[in-house]
Amino acid sequence: MSEIAASERRLSAALDRIDQILETGRPRSAPADGADDPGLRDALEAAQSENTRLKAEIAELRKGNGAPAEPAPGDGEDRLVEASEQAARLAAANDELAASNRALIETAAAQADGDSVTAIREALEAEIEALRAARAAEISNLGDIIIELERLLPEADHGAAPVPEMAGDDAGVPEDGGDTEDRDRQGLFSGVYEDAPEDETGVEDK
Repeated sequence: MSEIAASERRLSAALDRIDQILETGRPRSAPADGADDPGLRDALEAAQSENTRLKAEIAELRKGNGAPAEPAPGDGEDRLVEASEQAARLAAANDELAASNRALIETAAAQADGDSVTAIREALEAEIEALRAARAAEISNLGDIIIELERLLPEADHGAAPVPEMAGDDAGVPEDGGDTEDRDRQGLFSGVYEDAPEDETGVEDK
């Protein structure tokens, strides 16, 4: 969460730089006929208004993340959802910043002077910084997901019930005690029913 807050501050700083570029990028001299170019003026004002709105949105994001409450046990999923929502809002603000930056570059390119080239370069640097901030927010969000998964995995392992073992071997054969009893019973019957001894003529004794 702290990395997302840092990313929001970096994006807000990039918006401040864009705002400064818009202020310094206004035409300093009037055209030859002495009249202002209405298209250029409207484009600059629209870009400045868009950046002001984005700055207000980033300020609201920072206000909501300024004093986080102490996390209670078991609220990891809630914090994960909150981090995902903040990362999504940050990415959306970054997309709008890129669109506003494109309008600024087109407006500055129409002036075709040294100040315009400098404004374009600074605008691109600010956009790169904003993209880095969005990337840092995505990495922070991924880290929160990994932490939550690591917290849930041990609970799943402890919740698995042990498999009961059957008495005897794998085939279900009784243990050795049953085999000993069968052998004793067989010896008793063989002693009762064994054949009587024969004499030399092969006739049994009466």
